[in-house]
Amino acid sequence: MTISRRQFNLLLGGAAAGAAFGPSIFQQRAEAQVPAPIRFLAVRTPHGVDRDRWIPREADGSEPRSTDASLMDLGFTGEDAILTPLTPWRQKITVLDGLDSQVCKEATRPDRRNFHGHNEQGAMLTGAEPPLDRDSANYDNHPSLDYYLHGRLGAPVLLTASVDGTGTWKAMSYDAAGVFRSAEASPQTLFRSAFPADWVPPMAGMVDPTAGERAIFEHDLARLRALRDRLAGDERVRIERHIAAMTRLEPTPGSVPLGACTVHAGD
Repeated sequence: MTISRRQFNLLLGGAAAGAAFGPSIFQQRAEAQVPAPIRFLAVRTPHGVDRDRWIPREADGSEPRSTDASLMDLGFTGEDAILTPLTPWRQKITVLDGLDSQVCKEATRPDRRNFHGHNEQGAMLTGAEPPLDRDSANYDNHPSLDYYLHGRLGAPVLLTASVDGTGTWKAMSYDAAGVFRSAEASPQTLFRSAFPADWVPPMAGMVDPTAGERAIFEHDLARLRALRDRLAGDERVRIERHIAAMTRLEPTPGSVPLGACTVHAGD
C-alpha cells in the first residue's frame, strides 16, 4: 500500500496536534513490506535550501501544477537539483513544501520562547513551542514525529544521529515526555545499531568506493570551474590554485588515493 501525499499531510498534522494514528494504514504497509524495516529520516539545514533547486518539477521545468502531485509524474530535474540522487526511489518518498515555524513565535505562556532561533528544529518535528530555557530543550509532553512513528511502525530500533556532539538546544528527537534524546555521533555505532546483530551485507568482500569518489570529484571540479569563470583578479587566482590542488589528488583507475580508508562490507 502506498501512502499518498494527502494522507501523509493529514497524518503529519495529526501527529503535531497529538492525535492518535489509526493502525490500519501501518499494519497494511508493514504486511506489504516485510521483512524490510520502515524508516523515517529527518535532515535539517539550519539556514534553509534554495527552493528552486529543492522542489520536484513538471517535465517542462515548471512548478507542480497540483499540491498533491505524484512524484512519478514529476522529476528532480534542472541544474544542481538537490533531490536528483533520490530519483530511483521517488515512488517511495514524499516531498513537503511550505511548512513554517510560526509556532516558535507564539509564546502562549511565560516559559515559552517568542522568537525564532535554533530551537526551531525541535518545533518542526514536535509542532510545539520551544522552551524559554533552550538548554533544557523540553517540549513538555510533545514527542517528535520520529519518536511517535517508531511506536506505530515497529522498526527494529529508533535511531538519532548527529554529525557532532551538539548541545541539547540543537536536538531534533524528543521522547514521550518531550525531553530531548541524546544524539549518536559515531557513524560505526549508529550503523551497527541500525541492523540486527546477525545481519549480513549483500555484498561480500571489500567495498570499492572508487566510482563514488570519482563522481563526487567530477561534480566538485565542475562547480569550481563554473565559479572560476565568473570571477576575476585575486579571487579567480585563488580558485585556480584550488582547482590545481584538486587535480593533483584526482583518483585514477588502479591508483591508491593519497587519503583513503579500507572498509569491510560489514563495518
